[in-house]
Amino acid sequence: MRKGEYIQRDRKEKIRERNVETRGKVLGILRFGSKIVGNDDSIINESSLMKVLDKLCITLAVAKTTWIVFFFFTVQLPFDYERLDFFPFTLFRVLCGLWLTYSVPYHYLKARTAEPIQLPKRTPTGPNCSFCTSSKPRLTSHCRTCDTCVYRRDHHCPWMGQCIGIHNQANFFLFLFSVFLSTIFVLYVEYEFWMENVKIWMNKSASSTQWNSKVAGFSFSIIISLHLIMLSFVITYVFLVSGGFGLLDMLFQKEGAQKLTLSKIHLRWRQYLAVRRDDSILRALFIPSDRVVRDFDFI
Repeated sequence: MRKGEYIQRDRKEKIRERNVETRGKVLGILRFGSKIVGNDDSIINESSLMKVLDKLCITLAVAKTTWIVFFFFTVQLPFDYERLDFFPFTLFRVLCGLWLTYSVPYHYLKARTAEPIQLPKRTPTGPNCSFCTSSKPRLTSHCRTCDTCVYRRDHHCPWMGQCIGIHNQANFFLFLFSVFLSTIFVLYVEYEFWMENVKIWMNKSASSTQWNSKVAGFSFSIIISLHLIMLSFVITYVFLVSGGFGLLDMLFQKEGAQKLTLSKIHLRWRQYLAVRRDDSILRALFIPSDRVVRDFDFI
C-alpha cells in the first residue's frame, strides 16, 4: 500500500472518530433536553430530579410574586400618594394593583391544580401508552415526571409543577399575560418613581432614603428580568397559537404551521383560551375566570 493511501485512510479514520465524538455530544444534549421537558422519548428517567426542580421553581415563583406585591403596596403606592392627587391617579394605581394582585395568583392556581383530561383505558387494538394503563389518542404524550398521559401536551413546566396541556393551557397563558401586564404596570406606569430613585442613588442622601432606594434597586432587577422573560414567553405563544401548533409540535415537528388567516387566528385563540359561545377573547384576557377544560365535550 502506498504512502498516500495510508495518509488518506488515516485522515478518514480521524474524520470518522471526530464524527462519532460530535454525535455523542449531540445525543447527550438531546438526552438532557428530553429529560428536562419530561418527554416520553427520554432515555434516562430522572423524574425525581424534575420533582425537586418543580418544588424549587414553585417556591421561587411564589416568593417573587409576593415580593413584587409587597413592594408595590408598601413602597410605590405611598410614593404616589405623596406626589399625586388621589383621584384619579392614585386611585387608578390602587385599582389596577388590586386587579393584578387577584388575577396573577388566580390563573396560577387554576393552571397549577387543573387535572389532565382522563383518557380511556388501554384497548387491545390500540394505540396504547407504553408507560401507563391509558390508551394514547393522537396528539397525546406521556410525561414521566407527572407519570400520566396528557392530551395535547405542550411541555412540562417546573414553575407550575405539572404539564401544560389542553386542560390548563388557557389559564397558563393568562397567567403569563397577567404577569407581563404587572411588569409593564410596575415599570412604566411608575416611571416617575424609578426616575426619582435614580436621582437618590446618584445623590446618596439620608440613610432611610438610601435604604428605600436599595430596596427599589433590588426590586427593579427582579422586575426587569421578569419583564423580559414574560415578554419572550408571550411573544412565543402568540406565534405558536396563531400558527396553530404547540411547543412540542414545533420542537419535534409533530404538526406543521397552518395557513394564517384572520378568521383562523381568531378561531384558534377562542379554542386555546376556552372561550364559550357567549364569551369573548377580551373578556378571557382581562376578567379572571375558570378556563379549565375537564373533558372532551368542549373540544
